[in-house]
Amino acid sequence: MQTLIEQFPRGDQLLADLKVQNMELLPHCPPDMKSQLMQDFSSHSTRLGNLQASLRTWLDKVNRLLQMNQSCQDKLQHILTELSSQREILADLSVPATFGDLRQYIKSVEVNIGELIPNFFY
Repeated sequence: MQTLIEQFPRGDQLLADLKVQNMELLPHCPPDMKSQLMQDFSSHSTRLGNLQASLRTWLDKVNRLLQMNQSCQDKLQHILTELSSQREILADLSVPATFGDLRQYIKSVEVNIGELIPNFFY
């Protein structure tokens, strides 16, 4: 798409050249041919404008998707890093001996993981 967008000046130049050629031909043409040449030029001009607008629109959409993808990749990497950190913390801790200690242990893990989730979406 970017390559095509870079060719816009060339398309504009070709359209301007076509206009000059039409202006040179119009005085020598019968009325019905003049009308046809002007309609054709108008059609080419409209098509070129529509093509340029649509390519710019799609390039913008692709760029936004790429930015969104990068943002998601960054957030995913952050979460994976945090989960790895949590895994290391859990590996270093000993298994609680009592049921009360186990409940407190599970609650602390839930809190730590719960803090990660809101950070992912913002």
